[in-house]
Parts: sequence; structure tokens; C-alpha cells
Amino acid sequence: MSIDETSLSNGELYTILTNKTGKGRKGTIVAMVAGTKAETVISVIEKIHLKQRI
Repeated sequence: MSIDETSLSNGELYTILTNKTGKGRKGTIVAMVAGTKAETVISVIEKIHLKQRI
């Protein structure tokens, strides 16, 4: 799993969680989290089943 940050229009920041093995196909984007605060991103990651995070 990879974590990237992106800025959309009007300065909106998002953290994007992606599946590396997806190689851009369907299912590559696992989650988009509004903002970049670690606490927020961690809470979303913890909701993903452990086997899917590996």
C-alpha cells in the first residue's frame, strides 16, 4: 500500500491510499482522505482489514 498527497483546486489537500499491485487498474485506489493529518489518515487505515493492508 502506498500513501500520497495531492492538492486539488482551491487548495484542498487529500491523502490517497493506493494498492501497489493494482498498477493503475480497477481497485488501485483504496481510499481518499480529506486532509493530511496523521490522526485522520491512521483512523481510515485502521478500518481496512489487516490482510488487505499488507
